[in-house]
Amino acid sequence: DTRAAMNTGHAKTKVGILDSEVNLMSKILFGVTLALSLAMVALDGFKAVWYITLFRFLILFSSIIPISLRVNLDMGKSFYSLAIERDAEIPGSVVRNSMIPEELGRIEYCLTDKTGTLTRNEMEMKRIHIGVMAYTSETSDEVTRHVRTYLHDRGIGADSGSGSADGSAAASRTGAVLAKSHGKARRDMPQRVFDIVEALALCHNVTPAAEDTADVDAAEDAADGAPTHDGRLGVAVARPMAYQASSPDEVALVKWTEQIGVVLAERTLSSITLRLDALIPASQGGHGTAPTLAYDILHVFPFTSESKRMGIIVRCRTTGEIHFVQKGADAVMARIV
Repeated sequence: DTRAAMNTGHAKTKVGILDSEVNLMSKILFGVTLALSLAMVALDGFKAVWYITLFRFLILFSSIIPISLRVNLDMGKSFYSLAIERDAEIPGSVVRNSMIPEELGRIEYCLTDKTGTLTRNEMEMKRIHIGVMAYTSETSDEVTRHVRTYLHDRGIGADSGSGSADGSAAASRTGAVLAKSHGKARRDMPQRVFDIVEALALCHNVTPAAEDTADVDAAEDAADGAPTHDGRLGVAVARPMAYQASSPDEVALVKWTEQIGVVLAERTLSSITLRLDALIPASQGGHGTAPTLAYDILHVFPFTSESKRMGIIVRCRTTGEIHFVQKGADAVMARIV
């Protein structure tokens, strides 16, 4: 039967194998009890009101059916559930249903798919290739160094502590330098590294959320009164971030950019804000304020099974440039790049 045909019928009640076996055993014992009662009535000769005698024998032989077995099974299942939650070898286990914990010892086949329905589907960014260079998780510090070098060369974050007028001028100078750096001239390695990190931090459907911690409160207190620029290049408090997305692949990419120092700080339907934690001095231990880059989302091309890729068109508020970023399956992107 197809799934559609099966859905048209009445849903069956889900019962554990042990419950089914107990029910079958009870039926068999009831049949044995009835047979013994009939045999005793037959030996008595089926006198006058023989059916009353039959019920008498049924009541006498009813102890053959273990009525208390059901209660004992429920008590045992409750104990199994409690033992599973307190097992030191499987920490974090939560028993949401105490009806069938004994079935765990009778599993023969485990069917699942690649989406992590029955598993913890955690993905990590292990390696990235940029031209002839390849960077792994062990060499992420080198990627961070390239990003920091590029941002320092472009003057980003150098004037984050200045006044509003100086900050506006700094933002204007930064925008001009960034616009020039994205031209068709030959790009150096720091710029190429920043471009790929920027693309991974922008092209996705991930929603960030700041985690509430004591460190965040302390950082916000330290950042009180910190100046911001004219809205195109500002500063934000560095804080731990949590991400939500339908695909674990995208979360892994965004977490990798956060490790590098380009953090997805905020996302709305019309804008994306990146926080440049790579510019925070090492002496601050990753806390304090960091410059931000804001982008306007002009259009999003969602991922489909037909195109096997997604894209996003953004406009950088600092430079005014419009960028179109795509990512997708290698078989499709190989014909485009």
